[in-house]
Amino acid sequence: MNSRYIYAPYPDLVNPRDPRIASWRYAPERFPFYHAELQAGKFWSGDKGYIFMQRFWHGDTSVALYIRRSRMSETVPRVSFAGFQIQFPLSLRSHGGLRYLGLRGTNQWSYSAESKILEKDNR
Repeated sequence: MNSRYIYAPYPDLVNPRDPRIASWRYAPERFPFYHAELQAGKFWSGDKGYIFMQRFWHGDTSVALYIRRSRMSETVPRVSFAGFQIQFPLSLRSHGGLRYLGLRGTNQWSYSAESKILEKDNR
């Protein structure tokens, strides 16, 4: 068995990340545990399209179901995905804190899984 590892940085081949997203959220007062969101624009991975998401809250934890339709460039067709996401906080609601020391980080953990839909080659 033969293997080889080569590290060669090519900064001009790496696409710069330039996300631009507009979003609209509907959160009815009558149902504080639910909101719907529509996002459109250029996403973190470079694809352009839109996401429709429905998020359900239980305290600080949320579960979301979404449909994403996007494409990587104007020359390729749009691809549809359906997925779910779960988010929960990593910290307590109240912090004791120290007088001269503060530690900050991401205040929530998120996991999502999605699958290609509406195509014959759903992979």
